[in-house]
Amino acid sequence: MVRWRLLWQPPRRTVKRRNVLVMATLASITALVIPVLVAGWIAHDEAVDDARNSLQRRADALANSTSTVMTDVARGLRDLDAVPLECTAPVIQRLRELVFDVPEIAETGLMSPTGELVCTSWGAPEKPLTFDIEPIPGDMSLKGPVIGRMIGRYVLVAERERPTGGFSNALIQPRTLIGLAAGEVNRTGFAALFSRSQSRPIVSVGLLPELAAPFGEQPVNPAMFDDGLERIVASAPVAGYPDLVTVAAESRRAIVGSQWRSTSLIIGVGIATALALVGLVLWFARRRLSLQGELERAVHDRRLRVRYQPVVDIDTGRCVGVEALLRWHNRTHGEIRPDQFVPIAEDTGLIDDITRMMIERVVGELAPILRENPHMHVAVNVWPEHVRSDWILPFIETTMASGGLYAGQLVFEFAERTFTSADGPGTREVLDSLSRMGVGLAMDDFGAGYSTMAHLRELKLSYIKIDRHFVAAIGADAVTSNLVDAIVDIADRLEVRVIAEGVENPDQRDYLRRRGVHNMQGFYYARPLSLRQLRQFLDEFESTWDPTSA
Repeated sequence: MVRWRLLWQPPRRTVKRRNVLVMATLASITALVIPVLVAGWIAHDEAVDDARNSLQRRADALANSTSTVMTDVARGLRDLDAVPLECTAPVIQRLRELVFDVPEIAETGLMSPTGELVCTSWGAPEKPLTFDIEPIPGDMSLKGPVIGRMIGRYVLVAERERPTGGFSNALIQPRTLIGLAAGEVNRTGFAALFSRSQSRPIVSVGLLPELAAPFGEQPVNPAMFDDGLERIVASAPVAGYPDLVTVAAESRRAIVGSQWRSTSLIIGVGIATALALVGLVLWFARRRLSLQGELERAVHDRRLRVRYQPVVDIDTGRCVGVEALLRWHNRTHGEIRPDQFVPIAEDTGLIDDITRMMIERVVGELAPILRENPHMHVAVNVWPEHVRSDWILPFIETTMASGGLYAGQLVFEFAERTFTSADGPGTREVLDSLSRMGVGLAMDDFGAGYSTMAHLRELKLSYIKIDRHFVAAIGADAVTSNLVDAIVDIADRLEVRVIAEGVENPDQRDYLRRRGVHNMQGFYYARPLSLRQLRQFLDEFESTWDPTSA
């Protein structure tokens, strides 16, 4: 065997660690800050939404409580319609019974048509009384609050006109209207019952600010309250009394402060997530830097290995070619897959060095075997960027001449996207030039892209390869199996050879054979082999070939 002389020595590159570290640091800061900000924003919004919903429930409860009290009082006053407008013992007794029957009523009374108090549940008044208060409109008018004569406290006066003349009235303790529904409010919040027409509170709990604008018919909003606090406000109408509206309000700052515990929990989760992301980013950056540096040294020291996977013709029992596969075993990281180190090589520009090194090694190692077996070819995966590079044509011309290969024995396998973009500047010319040099062109992983028949007819392809994912789905996915049939049909029309890669069991082999596919590659026949193992495979394969078990 002729010792192969290296045509090219890859230069040692300087790994741009500063750029990677800067990017990793920025990514880490972003990973730390964004989750915390998002967590705080989510916590704030959740607190405000929870408070708004809680205030709305409170306003609804206040309105329901007020409506219930007003309905009970109106029903009780309606029962007094038949009571004579006088202050006898039976009348007083009936008024007292009403106070007992309706807990919300503190005192009842009867008034003359002229508005003078005639009788009360306490007895006859010492002197006639009149109420000069503007009533709140409704099915039953509401006046007040006023100071109750007997109890000396603020009360509301509910009044109903009697059918026989005069009025029946009841004194109501204001707090009973909104009842327990008002609950406990913070020092910056309040719960209140308002009259829209009079733009005044009837009863309130908490610190009620001055009104900045009359209610009118407009919806209740925070701008109505003028004390400099940013509030969240909820309101609800009182059923049966359109002039009455309940309001529950709280300052936004107090709401956020009261939700600090849940906010802290969410922010804690955000910080924990951020730290995990930072750790992941830094680990990836360190690993990438480590792999990048190791890959640079491996390329310079030519420590990347090449393995060869045979392609067999199941009809003749001959090995018709091999695919050269790049492998990298690192002492620190172990076996590193191509899908891990090839992207790094592409990003750092090492991919050109790797491809040149691989082609030189493949041609140098296999030239004697290929000259002895003119029917065989060796396929090398080439990236789309190489087609548009300046070095590809002179390098291949020199390599082909040095190796003494026959035309078509060196095949470049391109991804389908390379051919679909073959109309780019210079790409078609480079492909044509490679064909004239005797380099075969093949389409790898056919079916995974979007090639058109027009493109396929123009290209001078040695073969197309059925994507291994389609082969793996044979027998399991009827749709994918139909795609395999379509690919074979396209190849027949183009008069192009088909190679099925990824064949791993007899069922796949038999299916493909029935569809007219005779060239196969996969673990069923051989795994990727070293040069020594490949020689042994070639010596033994044809001699032990059994067409019945192919």
